[in-house]
Amino acid sequence: MTARSFRLAPFLFLILALTGCRLYGGYGTEAELQEQLSNVTNDFADNLARSEADLQVLERAASNRADLEPFVEQFRTLIDEHESLLDQHRSIAERLTDSGNYRALHRNYGAITTEQRMMRQRYDRTIRQIRTTVSGESADAQPLPNESFYYVEPVEYRRMENRREVTMEDALNP
Repeated sequence: MTARSFRLAPFLFLILALTGCRLYGGYGTEAELQEQLSNVTNDFADNLARSEADLQVLERAASNRADLEPFVEQFRTLIDEHESLLDQHRSIAERLTDSGNYRALHRNYGAITTEQRMMRQRYDRTIRQIRTTVSGESADAQPLPNESFYYVEPVEYRRMENRREVTMEDALNP
């Protein structure tokens, strides 16, 4: 390095530090983010109540069909994990109430929504397995999507396109 670049280095670091702070964004919206965190946690609690109702429906169906009994235990395990996650999310939301720390709120909000989405995916996967068992068709019976390598497609597009949520009632009555 030359002497000239050593003189410019502090200025470059200062510019990077200042723009990094300004570009982080969202400052002043802590109250809105806390409200969103509370809403997401309440929605997750509502989902737990629906899942418990689905478990009761599954238990009634399993009393008539022996091949559904393993799914009862699997679904019960999912509900236990759901309860534990809900407790964690509530404690995080309570800890961050009136904290005023945007970065902590934003980071935890992102983590909580990701964990909740992953939990929903696990429920959906289990319900689809139940549907496959009840209907008697193989798991590979669903047609593959048409893919083309001649155009760029967003990663999330196929998952979102015409994806209908399968309920426990749908799975047990195909």
